[in-house]
Amino acid sequence: MTVRDKRIAVRLWHRDTSLWGGDANEQASIAQRLGWLDSPQWLCDNAADLGRWAAGVKAQGFERAVLVGMGGSSLAAEVLSQALGPTPSGLPVLVADNTHPLAVRGLEQQGNLAKTLFIVASKSGHTAEVTALSAYFWDAVCKARSDAGAQFIAITDPGTPLEKLARQRGYRDCFLNPPDVGGRFAALTAFAMVPAALLGLDLSDLAGRASTMATRCRGAQLADNPGLALGLWLGEQWQAGRGQLQLRLSPGIAPLGAWIEQLVAESTGKQGKGLLPLLAPASSERAAGAHGAWLAVGSARDGALWQQCDQVEKVGTPVLRLLVEDPRDLAGEFFRWEFAIATAGAVMGLNPFNEPDVNASKEATRKLLSPSKAPSAPVAGSLAELGASLRAAPAGSYLAVLAFLPADREAMARLQGLAGELGDYLNLPVTVNVGPRYLHSSGQLHKGGPQKGHFLVVTATTGWDLAIPGEAYSFGELNVAQAAGDFAVLAATGQPVFRLALDGDPAGWVDSLSDQLRAALLT
Repeated sequence: MTVRDKRIAVRLWHRDTSLWGGDANEQASIAQRLGWLDSPQWLCDNAADLGRWAAGVKAQGFERAVLVGMGGSSLAAEVLSQALGPTPSGLPVLVADNTHPLAVRGLEQQGNLAKTLFIVASKSGHTAEVTALSAYFWDAVCKARSDAGAQFIAITDPGTPLEKLARQRGYRDCFLNPPDVGGRFAALTAFAMVPAALLGLDLSDLAGRASTMATRCRGAQLADNPGLALGLWLGEQWQAGRGQLQLRLSPGIAPLGAWIEQLVAESTGKQGKGLLPLLAPASSERAAGAHGAWLAVGSARDGALWQQCDQVEKVGTPVLRLLVEDPRDLAGEFFRWEFAIATAGAVMGLNPFNEPDVNASKEATRKLLSPSKAPSAPVAGSLAELGASLRAAPAGSYLAVLAFLPADREAMARLQGLAGELGDYLNLPVTVNVGPRYLHSSGQLHKGGPQKGHFLVVTATTGWDLAIPGEAYSFGELNVAQAAGDFAVLAATGQPVFRLALDGDPAGWVDSLSDQLRAALLT
């Protein structure tokens, strides 16, 4: 291990902002986003109070909680919900982060509205999707009771519009998160731990596991510092030209993949650099190619996973294996990965804590929803043209299917399987990203990272719509505008972008998408 490697961990813990370069303004900004280093201690300090609070909520007769949040405000909580909860003493926690009318209506009708606790989560306090979704559910609850605030809590930073709204409307609680923790680095703070408490998880146990990992990440020796070791390995893969990171996870912790995807893509995808996380389980070793590396996370008992790793390693693909035996160790994994990505950012010479290209799609969406300012739409190529473009794609290219559709687990599993099938045939990685969620995740890398993507933006409209209280546009219009806005921004980068509009019975949308892609690309 070099002295430089040793100093990365020391400098990181000392909050040396020069570690990531940049001018004085950028370093000052970084200094305000390093609070995640203290997040295990924050959790230790707050675990007991959050547990008691959640028990009191459960005693009020609630049957479920709906977390209205995007990206870093919801992904870690969703990981814990799917991998660990709910326990018998907790509540199911569902995530509302999809603006498609079918998704909104489905979530509303899935449970008893009168016994649903809504968690409105936004670091900035004015995230567009969170504002629209919370307005819809607030209106629905207000129609049934005069004290609607009793069914709402907020999680936000101090002084945001959401904090003010929560006070004005009489939300039952408003949790203020440490303001020096960025959204995707907030897995061990209120954004994930308030929902975790509602799930009935033992927060003291999670805090202990996170603290143990944080202590290990203080080690000066590479072999003793799991966060440093992972971060340096990621940086080495990027330096070697292997920017496509094939993630493989054991079933018990598979939900962690979506959180890793956001952390890696949004943190490293800028300045023309970036690591592209690939989650499709069916992708073959050929799809990794000379430009990829494998990273497997799972239990020693998962023989199939390690056998697959051995196979790709034999053909020369670098493989890193991370053992996680107990899903409760996800709390430690959150910290390990945060430390690793901060380290990788130093190796790559970039600021891993900002997201400079995310606002471009938001602004394009706002313009599309304002008829007087709406820009002309770029020309969308056909699927046949997409196929021709992919077959002529240079090494290191990838296809991202950006689906602005309702995305239940079954639909996503089928689409991920399709991605693997297409990747095998085309011999390049294929990802499936659900919109608008990906705009707060891999969307940063699509626009700010290496310009090697091919993008297919998929939309589908119904014969009906849902109004957004207080807005001149509907959920259907918002969903389509978000897709069109990102299409325009991606097209402006010069990368190949295509669009497909589905129609007919919603139950057949995934089949239609699969059939059309197979016909156009598997020839």
